[in-house]
Amino acid sequence: MCLVLVLEVEGDLEGRMRAASEAREYERAGRWRDRLAALHRTVEGQGVRAADRVERDVVALARA
Repeated sequence: MCLVLVLEVEGDLEGRMRAASEAREYERAGRWRDRLAALHRTVEGQGVRAADRVERDVVALARA
């Protein structure tokens, strides 16, 4: 999943969770929290690893 899209969805879920919590709709806030956790698990599982298993700083490479 594209990082920009992930960040957008993450922000949306966090906003919905906070709004529900502020409205004291704790069950709804909990569902948004669970969806946010599921997003994190999904994104973590989609990491790309090089075949040579050498760690790389991709942010630094992208900026270079």
